[in-house]
Amino acid sequence: MPGSLCVLMAARLFSHATNSFKEMTATADILPPKQADMQKPCAGQPYRPSNGLEGDLFRESMCERCGSLTNEHGNPCQVMVMTMHYCRDDPDYPREWQYSATGQPTCTAFHEAGAPVPKARCEYTVDLFGA
Repeated sequence: MPGSLCVLMAARLFSHATNSFKEMTATADILPPKQADMQKPCAGQPYRPSNGLEGDLFRESMCERCGSLTNEHGNPCQVMVMTMHYCRDDPDYPREWQYSATGQPTCTAFHEAGAPVPKARCEYTVDLFGA
């Protein structure tokens, strides 16, 4: 019984993701609306795909459209590499993969491929010029 439930959930997840794939924004709208609503209280908390299908959908909707998929030296995105290396509860798990306010997973390091790369700011430096 649990195996058939997983197949049913995967089919629903895949169906929802393929139906809304054309309307992607800076979040990976891969979760069905009811499930996303349940994740809203988790906004800002680390996100980790619950299975391979969900991971593939997230990667396709976020990572494949991101300008950081590889860096200027051809190395893969370190956020993606670190999410595969650490458990979600590990202090070294990347903070970039998290739930958005809508309950959908997102990557805060995302920037559209071809767009200029935003400059990183030190979170401990005071903004003196309002930039």
